[in-house]
This record gives sequence, C-alpha cells and structure tokens, in this order.
Amino acid sequence: MRYVSGWVLTEDGLKEGSIGFEDGLVQEFTGQKVEDAIARGIIMPTLANAHTHIGDSFITEELRGTVHEIVAPPNGLKHRRLREARREDVVDAMRLTAKRMFESGTTAFCDFREGALDGVSMLYESCLGLDIEPIAYGRPAEMRFDEREMASLLRVVNGIGVSSLGDWDSSELEKVSEAARKEGIPFALHASEDRREDIDPILDLKPSFLVHMTCATDSDLEVCADSDVPVVICPRSNAFFGRLPDIPRMLSKGVRLMLGTDNAMISSPSVLEEMKFAYYVGKLKGETGLLDVIGMLTNSRKGLKGEGALGLTVGNKPDFMVLAPQSHSPQLKHVLRASEGDISLVCIGEKIWRRHGIGLIEIEETGGGKR
Repeated sequence: MRYVSGWVLTEDGLKEGSIGFEDGLVQEFTGQKVEDAIARGIIMPTLANAHTHIGDSFITEELRGTVHEIVAPPNGLKHRRLREARREDVVDAMRLTAKRMFESGTTAFCDFREGALDGVSMLYESCLGLDIEPIAYGRPAEMRFDEREMASLLRVVNGIGVSSLGDWDSSELEKVSEAARKEGIPFALHASEDRREDIDPILDLKPSFLVHMTCATDSDLEVCADSDVPVVICPRSNAFFGRLPDIPRMLSKGVRLMLGTDNAMISSPSVLEEMKFAYYVGKLKGETGLLDVIGMLTNSRKGLKGEGALGLTVGNKPDFMVLAPQSHSPQLKHVLRASEGDISLVCIGEKIWRRHGIGLIEIEETGGGKR
C-alpha cells in the first residue's frame, strides 16, 4: 500500500495524518505520520471550478467595454468572435485551457457552454484523453425555447446554463427551465452581475445555483439563503468589469458560496488564483477568514461532484493532491499561498502524477508497493 503523509486539509483546518491507498481505493486514514510515504506536505482534495466559459479561450485581444458589450448574447464581442472563429481553433484553445486547469489541481469544471449541441460537442472533444471532467451546462442556440432542440440538448448535457433573465423573454426561459426539471437536469443562470435584478422571477425558475449576484441586495441574498440556492462568485472577472462581490455580506446572510474563474479570455482558469483573490477581496469588504475561503472550495466540490469536503473516505477512490511543504509546521495560510508549482503529487483513482519541472507527469498506478 502507498501512503501520503503530512497535514490533511479538513473543513476545520489542517490535521496531522496520513492516507493509505491501493488498487484505486482509499484503504486507511490515520492520524499518524508514515515514514516511507511517497509524498509529504499538505494533503487536500483536488479542486472543482464551479463556473467557466472556456470556449472563449482563443480570444487574446485586449478587452474593452462593459459586461453587455463584451459577453452579453447575442452580439457581445465574445459571441461575435465565436461566430467568426474556426471550429478547430476554438477546440484547440479549449484543450489548452483544460490542461492548464489540471496542472493547477482542478479535476472537474462546470462550463456554461455556448453554441447549443455543437458547442457541447466541442467541449467534450477538447477534453478527450484528459484526466479532467467537463461538466457541460449547455444552452439553446438562440434565446427562445425549441422543444426538439431542448430534447436533443438534454440528452447530452449535465445541466442547462444560460445568461441572465434580462436577456430572455421570461415565458421562453420558463419553458427551458421546466423542460430541464422534467428530465431531472439542473438549471442555472447568471444573476445581478452588473445591475440588480428582481430575485423573485429568477428563483421562480427553480435554479440549482446562481452566478455572480454582485449587485444583489441584502434581501436578495437572504432569500437565496432561505431557498438554499448557492451562488458562484468569480471575483477576478467581476473586478475586471468594475464590480467586486461583497463576500463578508454574502456569508453573513447565510449564502452558500462556490468559486469559479469565469471567462478564460479574462482570467486564468486557476482556482488557486481565484481563491487568493477572493480572500483579498473579502478583506477589502470587511473580514473573510481562511476557513471561509476553504469552505468555498469544498462547496464547489459538493455542488459539482456531490462529495463531502475531503472526498477521502475509506472505501472511496482517492482524489487528492499534495502541496509541497513550505515550512516544518504548515498552516492554513500555506494553502492560500500555493500555486500550481507547489503541487508535488496528484492521485485520482488508480493514477498518480508527480511534478516534473513545470508540469505534472503520470508515472505509476496506485497498486503495489508495500509499507
């Protein structure tokens, strides 16, 4: 059996211990250190990115303008560029972005994919052969309900993810939401990103989660908390457009927060970088603790993977990474300081990757090796 040893990240902070794993399963979880561990440091679950748009990865020009001018459908700059782009260029750029996510410890991401069925196909194609799970939230080709298109879309997606309610005729979006619910498919949308939107008709759509809510009122946040509707925040993208989420206020109202990196043409797809920025933004707005930010990471895993905070229960498949120690007594702040270069090892199921130079290289399987 193989072991990793050091300090295990839990919802309550770091706890000294080791994890033993073999044949694609966690076999042991001990509070003791193990001498012949294959990696030492901070052991934490791999990351889940709760909101991305990696289809715009190919757009490299300097972006100028408002949210509406750059990303709003149907004629924001992003959508114009997507219509003009060659399919292979879009897929190649998406693939590079997915690889970058994996290199920074992300093993699952929720992508609000433009382009209807073909857009979802491009997402899946871009991740073929990669060890990262694309969670596809597709959308109709146009902002209207087409029964046949929706039926086809719902057969291939993990969820439906649309732009804001204000972009749609409300009756059309209600039909989209209802069709998703009938098939047991999650429905989500952007809300109150650059201006406040009435929360009641938004929640009438029965969303599984909302994205942004930077312009929401206290009452809006309270209603979300009471309705148990999580909010994905994307602080770096919001900052780009001149908005910052009031994280302490959101937390004080009881909102369950998750973290996403949003548009790849704006921000790198690193959840580690998003986590740091969220912490700094929280400090600007009031007081956000390290455990608050760690909670956003675990909420993202729970929301996307349906797993607990650690995902390392004995009998389950291993799904963790090890951060190289930055001191003899690592503290929670070292998680916040981590970058992708600090990831020394990743283990998912029966696969193990080690850090070699600037990349992670798959080197062995979890079976074999005796303590």
